Amino acid sequence: MSGPLTQSLANLTTAMQQVAAVQSLPPDASTVRDDATSQVATISADVGKAQGAISTFVQRAPAELKAIELLLQDPQKMPQVKAALTEVLAQVATLTAATSTANSAIGQSTTNLFSDFQKFNDLQASYAKQLLDLQAQVRDQQAAIDDAQRQYDAYSALAWISSEFDPAVLAQLGDVLINKQGELSDMNDQLTQLNGNISVLTGLNTSVQQLSGAFKGVTNASIGLNNAVLAVSVDLQGIHDNLATKTPQALGLLVAASLTDVGTLSDDAS
Repeated sequence: MSGPLTQSLANLTTAMQQVAAVQSLPPDASTVRDDATSQVATISADVGKAQGAISTFVQRAPAELKAIELLLQDPQKMPQVKAALTEVLAQVATLTAATSTANSAIGQSTTNLFSDFQKFNDLQASYAKQLLDLQAQVRDQQAAIDDAQRQYDAYSALAWISSEFDPAVLAQLGDVLINKQGELSDMNDQLTQLNGNISVLTGLNTSVQQLSGAFKGVTNASIGLNNAVLAVSVDLQGIHDNLATKTPQALGLLVAASLTDVGTLSDDAS
């Protein structure tokens, strides 16, 4: 198979791998990333199972339905027609269960994933605010250092012009200056780390947007798959329920319509 559903699943897998490959994330973002990739892995597995079950069905169903068409030509063979239809309906019930499981997983994961996507956005906003706050602190700290440097220089000048000069006071002023410079160095280290986190999150955001688009693609394909399975089920159940009331010719037309819907299902699941 290399049709729309297969391509949608491939796009989702690629997007998931790109998100999972982002390294050096801060712990809070890493936790959200891991949850998102776990959700996507579950969806891919469930939709893939449904696709596999449908692939098996659409390969055998046309021959089984054509055999039913032949049986309808003989009114004496209605019991065989009913038995054959019951068997095909049992296969369709399996498909219905598989697509229902996939759609349930998608429904739950839709809530969880978009919660994760919102958390990514919130983290970016939080880090951006932290950056602005820290930059303001750096500016204030630099101003405090400049002020401490002026005090140190002014008092140091007294050594040449005043008998009130006290080396101990100068030492204290020097300690204050050194401490403030150390605090600024720590702030700059924090600033470097924060900028690094923001850079990683910006890169991750691009991958998350691709993941969101790929997820929507699989969601739409899965909805189409569910509708196609439902159409086949309704067709076959209608034939089964009208065996005693419709002519063989009318029933044959219904079987022909079901064959068309099986073809649509095959396309949707490809």
